[in-house]
Amino acid sequence: MLMPEYLRHLHKAGITRYMETGRKHIGWSAAQLPGLHKTGNEIPLEISFAEFTRDGRRFFTGIARDITERKRLQDRQARLARHAVLHAEVNAAVCESEKSLRDMLQICAAAVVRHLEAAFARIWLLNEEQKVLELEASAGLYTHLDGKHARIPLGSFKIGLIAAEQKSHLTNTVQTDERVSDKDWARHEGMVSFAGYPLLFEGRTIGVIAMFSRQSLEADTIEALESVAPIIAQGVERKRTQDTLRETQAELAHLNRVMTGGE
Repeated sequence: MLMPEYLRHLHKAGITRYMETGRKHIGWSAAQLPGLHKTGNEIPLEISFAEFTRDGRRFFTGIARDITERKRLQDRQARLARHAVLHAEVNAAVCESEKSLRDMLQICAAAVVRHLEAAFARIWLLNEEQKVLELEASAGLYTHLDGKHARIPLGSFKIGLIAAEQKSHLTNTVQTDERVSDKDWARHEGMVSFAGYPLLFEGRTIGVIAMFSRQSLEADTIEALESVAPIIAQGVERKRTQDTLRETQAELAHLNRVMTGGE
């Protein structure tokens, strides 16, 4: 009654083998197995088995505990630990002065995939002159920087709307979401959720970071992505300032050499 249908034949085979050989196929103390709730949904169970003999007959007992809340807490703690590592890696990437802007963003996108269990993550930067978001980093399922999502007009599609509105877009129902234009693709790839945040610096939109996942996003996962968006935005501005400063210094050095007859 407590066992999902697809596990029952394995259980019967295991009992038969144990009766014949004495070999156990799983541990009998606090084994964690999926159970069947009366609603038909699966729940995690912790089960302890025992055996005794009476009047020549063998009896088996089992104590099952619903550990749904324990598993939820354990999963949350594991996620929070991954989120802390995400913050550390993003902070390290934006502070690395020797890396190019694109390399920095690629490290950040890869960290989002790795620590938020995203199917893929991407970062676009806004070309203010052309009013177009240009894809600068892509990690996970897709790593290419070309294609139809390489340049997205400001205000178009979900990414362009996030940038224009300066508002996040979050959904755990990708396959029916009105802002997801290619629902056939979402169904084919098994996408479940999407989270996108504008990259803002001093009130200006400088880009967008977004991720797709094949599982529902918990609130703390959404918060983790939200919290690294301003760090990345600040990193972009810092990198641009550093690059401009280097270019200015190089031009001044060249001009000085010309004026002093060094060239």
